[in-house]
Amino acid sequence: LVVLVGNMITEEGLPTYQTILNRIAATQDITGKQDTAWGKWTRWWTAEENRHGDLLHTHLRLIPRLNMRAIEQDIQYLLGSGFDPGIEEDPYKLMIYTSFQEKATHISHLGTSRIAREQGDEKLYTICTAIAKDEARHFSFYKGVMMEIFDEDTDGAITAYASMMKKTISMPAEELNSIRNPNLYTDFSEVAQSTKIYTSKDYVGIIEQLNAEWKIKDRKVTTIEAIQAQEYLLKLPQRYLKLADRRKNK
Repeated sequence: LVVLVGNMITEEGLPTYQTILNRIAATQDITGKQDTAWGKWTRWWTAEENRHGDLLHTHLRLIPRLNMRAIEQDIQYLLGSGFDPGIEEDPYKLMIYTSFQEKATHISHLGTSRIAREQGDEKLYTICTAIAKDEARHFSFYKGVMMEIFDEDTDGAITAYASMMKKTISMPAEELNSIRNPNLYTDFSEVAQSTKIYTSKDYVGIIEQLNAEWKIKDRKVTTIEAIQAQEYLLKLPQRYLKLADRRKNK
């Protein structure tokens, strides 16, 4: 239930995410109804993500164990706090972030569906599986756009990718805190980890998948910065695995 609520509130943070897409010059929809590829994509993507939030929100209202008043307050706080993914209005970093984040949400919704089925809740299983499929499709889109960027500007793309990973990818709900619990997001993350819905190893797995699909190892880079970025990215999964194992053994 904790992760299900966290997933729902993450989806409800949609206004912030659409704002991010629209403030980047390369992807912005200036009028809100521009007949451009990015204008159309952003609006239809927003519509789909909005359905996710609405569907989960409606389902949660039917669970008597939840304090919906507190949940509504948390949604208000999350939206009011805003969100900065650290992309610095850079379209390369935007595509890297969205690729990573869509895969992360896919994993989280799929993990929640697994537990729902284990607990005999077939309706929730169906809901979370459907949302996970949408997130997988969104991931495929953003990942494909970034692949084109890698092919056109390898040095710039690999440098941007390393820059984002050095910051670590921030989750959209990381501002999920409240007056009653200032550590709400940390608690949510720990429950996701302990239930194996979304773990540090999943984070590493996304890096490994992106490295493989974007062909980081085989890319020919020319600048010193790009060479260093490539070396950093190839070593990164192993570094994270060592940190995860060290934390597990404490």
